[in-house]
Amino acid sequence: MMNLARLKTLAATLVLVLLLQGCPIQEPSSTTQRPTPPAPTATPKPSPSSTSIHLKLGNPSNAISSVANPDNYLMVKPQYALSYNKSKGTANWASWQLNQLWLGNTDRQDNFRPDPTLPAGWEKVTPTMYSGSGYDRGHIVPSADRTRSVEDNAATFV
Repeated sequence: MMNLARLKTLAATLVLVLLLQGCPIQEPSSTTQRPTPPAPTATPKPSPSSTSIHLKLGNPSNAISSVANPDNYLMVKPQYALSYNKSKGTANWASWQLNQLWLGNTDRQDNFRPDPTLPAGWEKVTPTMYSGSGYDRGHIVPSADRTRSVEDNAATFV
């Protein structure tokens, strides 16, 4: 039996998919969607933007990128946007553009890992935390929706 949070996430995803079917295709912008990756020693800090192609249908919970708002923390990534809930250690919702421009032949990366872009001091959920819990690791967005590049597919395993 699905818990209520998973059911709400599934319903929100379904609504977004249905709405996106009628949206025109927009190629990812080189400035908004494909930023130069930071140096390996730097902590990446996504810059939330109202122009993100992943938020064209809005920000469902009015999430903001402020550590003062830990249970509705907006994270805008090149591959998707989400509202993170620090108390629960999971996303409240995720939104992503889906069209043929995001699809390619990249293999599934299967590299689940903690999100390195969470603010300093926030607990990072690891794959082993799911052991014996009755839950399984999951994707923020489906792996099959991000097969254009290794980087895009790997982002679905955070």
